[in-house]
Amino acid sequence: MAKKSIKVFCLAVAIILINIILLAQHAFAATIQGNLGPAAMDATGPIVKFYKLNPATGVFEYHTSTFPCPRYPCTTGWYSRNDLPVGSYKLYFEPSVVGLQSYFAEWYSDNLSSEVALPVVVSSIGQTIRIDATLGLIPSADDYGNSCEAASSSSLALNTWIRGAIRNIDDDEETLDKDFFKIVIPAAGTLRTSGYDYAGHFSIALHNSACEIIDSAEGSIGSNTIVRNLEPGTYYLSLENSLPDTVSQYTFKANFSTTYYRDADSDTYGNASVTTQAGSIPAGYVTNSTDCDDGNATKWQNLTGYADADGDTYTAGGAQSVCSGASLHSGSLAVQNSEDCNDANAAIHPLATETCNGIDDNCNGETDEGVKTTYYLDADSDTYGASATTSLACSVPTGYVANSTDCN
Repeated sequence: MAKKSIKVFCLAVAIILINIILLAQHAFAATIQGNLGPAAMDATGPIVKFYKLNPATGVFEYHTSTFPCPRYPCTTGWYSRNDLPVGSYKLYFEPSVVGLQSYFAEWYSDNLSSEVALPVVVSSIGQTIRIDATLGLIPSADDYGNSCEAASSSSLALNTWIRGAIRNIDDDEETLDKDFFKIVIPAAGTLRTSGYDYAGHFSIALHNSACEIIDSAEGSIGSNTIVRNLEPGTYYLSLENSLPDTVSQYTFKANFSTTYYRDADSDTYGNASVTTQAGSIPAGYVTNSTDCDDGNATKWQNLTGYADADGDTYTAGGAQSVCSGASLHSGSLAVQNSEDCNDANAAIHPLATETCNGIDDNCNGETDEGVKTTYYLDADSDTYGASATTSLACSVPTGYVANSTDCN
């Protein structure tokens, strides 16, 4: 009897200690609770999943789960989790994995993906936060067309999350049920699919405008993505549910990005060496890459011209590419004319008047032709020169004079 009493006592002490530990845990934790509806969904056994931010990685990682009730069938949509440490959470409301799903899963609040889900911040212990949610009913028929032709009337917006569900109720894996989406690619760029499906038995395919499959990924939307460079045009994406006797839901996005070019001088022409990838045009970028000088708004294209650096309207050298605006920039001419032998001096060109200066002014290959003066030797320095000895020069050489009248 004594041993039995000791066992009962030890068990009671253990229970008390467990309760103390649980109370201590709750004393240093917070609560997130709320009502998950609609009431008609309760019997399917929804689950609430909590994803907690890992500060080291910046990623919301799975932390814990709770059910609105402990067993099926549920009689209330109320859920509560009271052991959450301080931190940032994202909530995922998920219907039952048992049987055919009737309601969409979604992130709080009314979001299709964790990327845009709202974080719920637990800032202090003992805090209670209420988050209610009402999940949408999956339509009785497929949300989208089941062929390329049927999808033509509704286009899928690029870079936008969508939600859908596919019923596969024919038990025949050869005739899988599908959803089709039409997409219009506006410019050459990269298509990258992303998303996730509830049960992991979807596959995805990319079709050209003739509905021929040009790429595919088998298995699951989340783990198998399509990444493909595409030219502008019309394409189709199809999702298929490969598991018979199920209604499987998904969230999906067709991400598209193209190359944009920096337009630092705001002349609407881009710099080919400074690029970014984006789904839409970022501020300060354009779609073309033809700017030859992105630091000067008056120059944006290369034109063919001939150098006229000194502005005398005579060109030097052959044709060259000149960074210009609507017309050739200063320093170049559109038409080649007489060859300028000195493009650094506007006074020198083929039609210039030759002057006596030691320079070929008229670019004929001769210097001071026809403009030099005759000077006469003045050997006795009497300022009179002898006609027998002369010199052509632009100025009086030493020992010479301008006259030739000396008789001795």
